[in-house]
Order: sequence, then C-alpha cells, then structure tokens
Amino acid sequence: MIRQPRRIALIAGLTAILTLGGGGSAAAYWTAQAQLQGSVGVATTGLVQTAPTTTLAVTYSSTTLKAAAPITVKNTGSRAASYAVTLRSVSATNAGLPGAITVAAAPVADAAACTTTTSLTSPQTGTLAATFTATGNVAAGASVVLCVQTSMTSAGVTTYSNASTVLGLRSSLEYAAADAWRVTGAEVTFTQTVATAAFVPGGESMNATCGGDLPWYLEMNFARKTGYEGVTTYRVYFARESTPNVRVQYVLNSSEEAPKGWYPYVQLSWNDARIASYLSNASGGAGNTWVFVEQSVSGGAWTAAAYGKIRLTLENGQPRLACGWQ
Repeated sequence: MIRQPRRIALIAGLTAILTLGGGGSAAAYWTAQAQLQGSVGVATTGLVQTAPTTTLAVTYSSTTLKAAAPITVKNTGSRAASYAVTLRSVSATNAGLPGAITVAAAPVADAAACTTTTSLTSPQTGTLAATFTATGNVAAGASVVLCVQTSMTSAGVTTYSNASTVLGLRSSLEYAAADAWRVTGAEVTFTQTVATAAFVPGGESMNATCGGDLPWYLEMNFARKTGYEGVTTYRVYFARESTPNVRVQYVLNSSEEAPKGWYPYVQLSWNDARIASYLSNASGGAGNTWVFVEQSVSGGAWTAAAYGKIRLTLENGQPRLACGWQ
C-alpha cells in the first residue's frame, strides 16, 4: 500500500503593527506573525525592525561626506530565517544623484558600534542607482544589527550641489520559499540632500575672457566643451565679490543660450532689465561681481563651465559695465 503524503494545512493568523518612535528619532517598528501547522509541526514567523534613520537624513558637504545608522532586525519566529535590508531612491531632484551615493552594510556587535568612522568587516557594497540589498541569516529569537553607511565624494558634492533624494528603507525575513513564510516590514523614508558647493576659483581653464563695447555692453567668452557641441546648454549666475555662494540667476532667453554649445559666450547689456533687477536684488547690487556659467550635456547634471569678474556701477542712475574688479 502506497502512503499518501500528508497535506500541510495553513492556520491563518497575520497581524501587523506600525509605530513611529518619538524623541526626534525616525525609528520604525514592524511586527508580523503567522502560524503554520502540518507534518513539520507548529512554527511561527515574526519580524521587529528598528530603523533610526535620523542620522542617515544627512546633508552632504565638503566637510560631511558620510552618514551611518544601525538597522536592527529581530527574528521573533521559532525558526532561523534569512534577512534582507533594502535601501532605494524613491525620488530625486537630479536623476544622477542616487548613482553618486555609495552604500556599504555589514553586521556589527551592537548599535553603538555603528558610526561613520566604523571600519566594516566584509561589507556588502553598491550605489543607489538601483535598489541596494544586504542579506544574511538570523537565528530564531535572535537579532542582527546591520550598520548601513552612505557616502559621497567631494567631486560628487560639487557636481550635485543643492540636489536631494528621498530614500526608502525596509527589512524582511524569509523562513522558506513560500509566501506564507515571508514577513516584510513597512518602508521608512527620509531625505538626503547636498549642500551648495563652496566656490573655489580654479585654474586658467575656468576663466572667461571679458570684452565688448564698454560701458554699454559686455561680452564674456569661454572654452566650449569640445565634442559635445549641439547637446550642451548653459545657465548663468551673478554674485557679490564677498559672497560667491549667494547667487542670483541671470535667466538666458532662448536666443541667448550660446546655441547648444557652438558659440559659448555671455553678453550683457547696460539697459537690460535683468541687470537692473540684479542691482536692486537683496543678494545683488553694484560693485565687484562674479559671473558664473554652468553647463549641462544632454540634460545631465549641471557642472561649472567658467567664471569671470566684472564690475557693475550706476552713473546718473543708469547701469554701467566694466571688465574685472576695482
């Protein structure tokens, strides 16, 4: 007589609780449980995720290039499971920013052992250009503390100045390859931003040459991005000599956009309303003035293309233009 396999019966029982922690901590706690009964006996599944993401909600700058947070995944079930902690970019003001953020994750002894200076042992690494996932195993009734570190380079901070991305983080446990044996926590979101990059004048290649029919109009020429003619566009900013990072955009008309990189120049006219607007702006005014030019290739990230120095003055209430500073 051939024995028929015993049928496994699922006894339903799934509960979920989501609590946002107080005290200024963006901690999230998720619990879920289910009971399975059959030839293997009775087993339970359960997950508690603690994600204090406050320290990951960083503003990157020339002095802050790294962030870290300990993510605790507790297996409250009655058997061992594999865990997965995922981090992804939900949205970004610049499409290239997530790819410039590097992620590293590895288990540590406890939450206190996770800092920006912690040297991780055999970390799993990647970037946020795609969903980053760190995996491992956790015993029944045990917890694992995963130290998640994110970072940017100084060059990345300059390239993605003033951009931001919303990130989502969640944990999950898998006890077996079946839906009834998987438990997933709620996604916790937070924002990472990039500070306005500090301006440090570069070499001669960054300088624009100044000329024109002064004081009536002024023309600044700069080197074009060779090989990218036809797909390069520009934008222009003014700033006071003393505050180069407090900038006022000089909005180019469609006919002035240094046509797609073929003739890279900026032409300013004394009687242009945009000059008058800058002179009356709280962040502008007469005197020594920076002119910054940024470029974008094929709609990509804005990067510095050129800078120059001019002087704006008023004569009998009318703007006048000069090359260089006095």
